[in-house]
Amino acid sequence: SHPIGRDGRISAHAGYSYQSEVYFDPYKNPAVRQCGYGVWNAGLRYDIPGGKWFVALHGGNLADKLYAQSIISNNDLVGTIRFWGAPKTISLKMGFKL
Repeated sequence: SHPIGRDGRISAHAGYSYQSEVYFDPYKNPAVRQCGYGVWNAGLRYDIPGGKWFVALHGGNLADKLYAQSIISNNDLVGTIRFWGAPKTISLKMGFKL
C-alpha cells in the first residue's frame, strides 16, 4: 500500500497457492486423481482521496490452469464426472465505504 496525492492510496496484492496431488476417493483410484497444480492471483486497488470510494481490479487463475475441484467415478454407463475450477477471471469493482 502506498499513498498517492492528497489522501489517495494505491494497494497491490499477489498470491500463489499450490495444491499437491489429491485422490477424490479413499482407494487412490487413478481415475479420480488430480495432479498437483498452482494458481496465481493478483490485483490493484485505488482508494480515492477522501477515503469513501475505491476502485479495484483483480485477476484470478492468471495462468488459466485447468484443474479439477472434484472428480466422481460412477460406473461404466455414466463414466467419470469432473467439476473444474474457475478459469482465468478478471474483475473490476467500484465501491463506497460507509
